[in-house]
Amino acid sequence: MGVSYLYTFMKNIEALRKVSISEEADRYKRNENKSPVIAVDGINLIYSLYSYHHIPWAYGGQLKEYMGHFECFIESFQREGIDLFFFFDGANVMFNIDGWIKRKRDTVKEVHEFFDKIENGLGVEKVETNANCLVLPKNILAITIFVLKQKGCKVKITLNECDRELALFGRENNCMGILATDTDFIIYDTVKIYSTKNMNLSEMSFYVYDKNKVQEKLMLKSSELPLFASLVGNDYTNSTDLNNNSYKKWFNQNDTVKRFCGIADYIRRLNLKIHNGRLFKNDITKISRDFFREEKMAMILQESLNFYHLRSEGNGLDSIMSGISDYKWRSIIKMLYKEFSCYSNYLDILIRHCYQDCISLQDFTLSDIPVAAKVLKPLRERWYGILLYEKPGLKKVTEWLIDGYESLAKPKEVSPQFPKVHHPGLISLIRGHNKEANWNLLGDTFNLNPGYLKNFPLDLLIPALSFRYLKDKVIIHKWEVNALILSAILVRYFNARQLRSIKLDQVKSRPIRLYNLVTCSFEVVLQISQVLAHLIPDELIYTGHSIRKFQFLYIFL
Repeated sequence: MGVSYLYTFMKNIEALRKVSISEEADRYKRNENKSPVIAVDGINLIYSLYSYHHIPWAYGGQLKEYMGHFECFIESFQREGIDLFFFFDGANVMFNIDGWIKRKRDTVKEVHEFFDKIENGLGVEKVETNANCLVLPKNILAITIFVLKQKGCKVKITLNECDRELALFGRENNCMGILATDTDFIIYDTVKIYSTKNMNLSEMSFYVYDKNKVQEKLMLKSSELPLFASLVGNDYTNSTDLNNNSYKKWFNQNDTVKRFCGIADYIRRLNLKIHNGRLFKNDITKISRDFFREEKMAMILQESLNFYHLRSEGNGLDSIMSGISDYKWRSIIKMLYKEFSCYSNYLDILIRHCYQDCISLQDFTLSDIPVAAKVLKPLRERWYGILLYEKPGLKKVTEWLIDGYESLAKPKEVSPQFPKVHHPGLISLIRGHNKEANWNLLGDTFNLNPGYLKNFPLDLLIPALSFRYLKDKVIIHKWEVNALILSAILVRYFNARQLRSIKLDQVKSRPIRLYNLVTCSFEVVLQISQVLAHLIPDELIYTGHSIRKFQFLYIFL
């Protein structure tokens, strides 16, 4: 979300400055005498590329098309001699649970509205253009990380809140800048922000957030900006918690510039003493009384201020593992973090014992297709069993799932299902020291003969395992199964342009929802494969499916 209406404010006061990345890189090289590095908000960039290139997302994300655009994006920066360092969130539900639940509930409502429009006959393209949501396809992160590895880019899955780690990395490494959209970044004490909003990739131009101009207009010191952002409204002090009546004492609420300047004037008149992002308790209580409905908002206000205070946390892994006393288990986690930190789910499960689901194209008001999280629960439990096999003591995983609107209120605790065959140890599994043991574990997970799996075409193994697992758990018509199988086989013979050219005159919600369940199962299969030394190469996930091809076959079979 960022800071409410701050982008509008910057636009109104002309604090958005268009720059050429090529010229910026040349200037950085001259001034710093070193190669430029830009730290990238990875998830934000994925959303931005889908919007910029108008990639259809309701058809499952068109992964081949996305992959082509993403590769071109990276190459454009590399031609300018710029290294990109990508940051992705881990289990971000852990950092602001109330905010996470609110965002997910809002998106669930938007997805339901999307399906209502589809059922009422509105074309998918029109729905996508006017929709409030953009639902990223399952497996998008696996494909993104695969491309980044191929292109030699560095990747980090954050253990702490992603924006904070990104801002701190930019400052401590004197990066050329941060590529993001979130307006929180202008509040941090960090480097220049290049916005992905309104970027022009044909001429490689971006808009810079001009922090100096913002401060000049507001007449605030840098240390006062976190309080300003908190009062305007951010992920902690959301605008629904702000007391509108108190605003009217000072300014016209409908005018963003006047409203912001009024808040800034209020802050200046307080003449606060701010040290390391903290205020005196009496000051926080007074501000909470003025701007919020209740004084108990003081605690949330302080949390918001802490959010913007950047401090080096040293080895974040050690602090997170402080509650783990077993030496062997600590050593396993450290080794995995060092060698395989690109796979966030590993670390969230191993360290935090937490699994976080994300929004997908499901309509919880209908019952013809079961909820993906519930259908795939036994498969996830087997995955947890492989990961936590060596963990001493209690072995439980807390799942933050999206299996209905009300389900978001609290997490579910599940027990891992441990393998019935030999487990050689997690490090050995992931490094692939004993391929035979890995294949045996894959066979055990899906109740299939490992010899049969080894001889199965690799490029069809993900859909085959998924269909096999779903066969007895979901009521799917025979012709729907045929459409799924044919789409998995035929998609490899089509490039991205050919897939996009497939015309779909009529689209119903069921094939979209059915294929969403299939891609959710693809995701779990791929996660299991990654633990087993990538028995199924990551790149095969994008060649193995296309909902556009499936929709076409669904209509005509």
